Amino acid sequence: HGVWGVHTSRNISHLTLFAALASNYANDTLVIRDANKVLGRPIQHRFTSELMLALGLFEWGELSISLPVFWRQTSNNYTPKSESATGFGDLRLLGKLSILRNQKYRGFGLAVLLELSLPTGRKDFFMSQGTASFTPQIIADYRHRNGFVVALNLGYRIRGEEKFLDLVVDDEIRIAL
Repeated sequence: HGVWGVHTSRNISHLTLFAALASNYANDTLVIRDANKVLGRPIQHRFTSELMLALGLFEWGELSISLPVFWRQTSNNYTPKSESATGFGDLRLLGKLSILRNQKYRGFGLAVLLELSLPTGRKDFFMSQGTASFTPQIIADYRHRNGFVVALNLGYRIRGEEKFLDLVVDDEIRIAL
């Protein structure tokens, strides 16, 4: 009912349980530079999986829980951290409510998604943001009867300010298509 990490307005059936495992690899996620020279790579290689469990409610809603697992993360030229680490990320709780259903509105759908992230991960290895965050989102999609789907997710992530050297991360506008 989603498209590669982009939510759609459709929910799973009432009391249906859905489980998912998605994995990814990232290279040079966080790099320290001085002009054009690389001084260090706090996150050089990262292999992560996301474990998710969802429950459909009354054809109109969905509750889910998601936990990232960092299987292996390495750094290069970055002290005082060790060169590799494993651990959990921040636990996410999600609730989705469909407002317009594709079947009744000529393929168009609309939903609201609320996401709460709890600081359960290892902040010392950039596996946690260190504070809770809240992300309300609007989901708009079109589902053609032949199976073609296009979806747009717009959200605003409310989070505490984090600083690392001269990088400042604060609230975010979230867009997925």
